[in-house]
Amino acid sequence: MELRPGCVYLYEFSDYGKFSMDVELLMEINNESHLTLFSRLPTRRLIERLDLAKIDHYWLTENENNQSIKPDIDNIFYVIRKNNNDGLNVYLVDGLEYILSGSDSETLLTKISQFTDEIKSLN
Repeated sequence: MELRPGCVYLYEFSDYGKFSMDVELLMEINNESHLTLFSRLPTRRLIERLDLAKIDHYWLTENENNQSIKPDIDNIFYVIRKNNNDGLNVYLVDGLEYILSGSDSETLLTKISQFTDEIKSLN
């Protein structure tokens, strides 16, 4: 799937093997874009599935380390805003249900909707 700037997509999956293959395909098809993955999987498990030299990644966890981020939508949006300079970035968020477990569903959906509108207005 070729991704268009300023668009937000929902991708549901139940198998990390398929997800990993699809991420590799996205990297190949959208080779001019830079991918960043926010995942429930720690780096030691992601490295078994993806070439992490080609993708930035953050582990969604309460643990603190240099590749981790708290599972809060505001933290994720902060990283995206900080790094989205040229519009050639693709951000994948795996774990919305994990983020939802620490917040109110209506608030989370409102924030995602507002952020989607913000992204669309930039492109």
